[in-house]
Order: sequence, then C-alpha cells, then structure tokens
Amino acid sequence: MSPSSTAHSHDDEEEEDLARGATLKLAQRHHKTQASSITGPRTWIPQVPRPGVTGKVQLVFALPDARMCVGDQVILNMPSLGNWTLPTSPNITLELRDAPPAQLSFSAQYCPQLQCLTLTAIPAPSISSCSESESLSLEPGMTLCIWLSGITTPACATPACADASLSLVERLVVRKSTVPISTRGGQILAGPAPVTFSKITPGSLSGKCTWTARHLEPGVSGHVCLEFCTHGAIPPHGQIRVELPQEGWVLPSNPDVELQVNMY
Repeated sequence: MSPSSTAHSHDDEEEEDLARGATLKLAQRHHKTQASSITGPRTWIPQVPRPGVTGKVQLVFALPDARMCVGDQVILNMPSLGNWTLPTSPNITLELRDAPPAQLSFSAQYCPQLQCLTLTAIPAPSISSCSESESLSLEPGMTLCIWLSGITTPACATPACADASLSLVERLVVRKSTVPISTRGGQILAGPAPVTFSKITPGSLSGKCTWTARHLEPGVSGHVCLEFCTHGAIPPHGQIRVELPQEGWVLPSNPDVELQVNMY
C-alpha cells in the first residue's frame, strides 16, 4: 500500500470518529427525560369561595422526585367547568410547608385563549447575584403553596371539579449560534396530574334585611327601601328576587328602581 493511500485511510477514520463523537454528544444533549408522577395534594382554593369575588387563590402541590431549577415551569390548564377570570400577570407569593424560606419564586403569565396559566421559576428577591442563581433550586418532595392575587371566582355557584391538569416542564434553551438553531430541554419533568378546584357556594345575606316604606300610613302609595348585604357578587343580567307577603302590598308591574351601594 502506498503512503498516500495510508494517509487517506487514516483521514477517513478520523472523520468517522469525529462524526460518531458528534452524534453521541447530540444524543446526550437531547436525551429524553422520563416524566415523574405528581403525588400528594393538588388543590386550587379561593380565599373567599363565593360567586364573583375577586381576591386571592391558593395553589397547592408537592414536587416529585426531581428538583425544580430557574427557568423550569409549572403549567396549569384551567377546568372547563366554571369561568374563572385571571389577570394577564397575577401577583404571586410562594410559601413552603415545613421548610426554610424558598430560594426561588415564580412569575406568572395567563393566556385566556388557551385557559392556561404558566408559572416560571425565577430567583427569589433576596438573591442578587446572577452567577448564584444558576445553582438555585427547589428540592424534591417540597410542598408548594402559591398564592395568586386578582383572581375572580365564577359568577355563579359551581361544584368542585378535577378536570384541571398540572405539569412541570423543564427549562427550554434555544441556541441561536448553531446552524440550524438548536434547542435543549422543554421536556415534561412531571405530570400531567389532575388538580381539584374547590366548589363555589352561593353567597349569604347578612346584616339588616329590611323592607321599609317611606310612608307608614295604611293605603298610601310611595317609595319603599329594600336593604340587604350580600357576600357574593351580582353579575350583569343577574336578578334580585323578593317574595312579598300574599296580602297587603300592591306594586306596579314595572316599578322605578334607584340603586345605592355601600361597601363594608
């Protein structure tokens, strides 16, 4: 064999080794993650479970046997039953049960078209160093209590349901320096798992519930004041139904109404 042919064979072998090495690295970079199961409680509980009330909601779930790092996401698909109203970017407070203060917090983004709430893990406000944030995480098995503000409950009483789902998704990294552009991550770490939304019960009437006539003499036509306090909202096109005694009061078919609202 001539020296030139020997050199060519060595070059071919080196190219094959490089190709195999590149393929192996690519396979390692894009390895498939086996999704874990989310066990323990998974609940969505409003602070005031009455119709049409805007306030705080507590989302509770436990992390599976996988750490949650900066950039990882919690994706909650809202239930089909009931019409919950969320702001585009709800304010969030994170609490950990039986654990020290969290190193991470969350930012929230809600898509009303998809009825999907995305929570992205970010460094806690107490973390100032960017290099330090790369090593932050929430450990497996932690129970997270996430408070979201500005959430409005459905406009009417709604039974409890469990057709919402929760998933944990790995951080997606996009590398624009490669040709073609490559991505890494974005795989499901855990889930999807059902989440129980607590029932919304009818609001109660409290305080004074009175029907007072302006003129107290018998047989006199005039104004009447109906006063009551409700713990649930009255939605657009909602109704206030008053059943009067069978005898004694005479009302026109369409009486004029003047509304006065006092906030307590």
